[in-house]
Amino acid sequence: MTSRQQGLTLVEVLVALALFGVLMAVLLPSITALLGINRQGERQLNGTTQAQQVIESVKGAWQDTPGMTAAQLQQAQDRFDANCVPGLSLPSGVTARSQERTSRAAVITGKTLVDIVAACPTTSTTSPAMRRVQVSAGTGAQMVTLTLDVLRPQ
Repeated sequence: MTSRQQGLTLVEVLVALALFGVLMAVLLPSITALLGINRQGERQLNGTTQAQQVIESVKGAWQDTPGMTAAQLQQAQDRFDANCVPGLSLPSGVTARSQERTSRAAVITGKTLVDIVAACPTTSTTSPAMRRVQVSAGTGAQMVTLTLDVLRPQ
């Protein structure tokens, strides 16, 4: 009577380990590259979200909405003219700037991008027809810049 034992031989185990090693050597760089792309996309998405939040704050402070009282409209015009957004808090790495434009979005000679501030001065000397708002967030390859043209509240 012959008895046959169940199991794998040492050669079969070594061949299986070698195949597993080759597969890992081929797949591992692809997996690490995908993880790097995921991190890069996540940073860019965070920057875009931060920039959008700041843009919405600026729009909210400078926008005229139906049903506004004359005092509220005047307040929105004053904020627009002074280039300020009360209570604006910029996250780290985010900048908010604006540039005065004509009603046709043409650059006004001598007017450059200036920072949007949170503290509104009591008086303003300018009343531009439009402002181009640029909000930048992030650094390097993940830098995101959003641009919005805002008309003076009427």
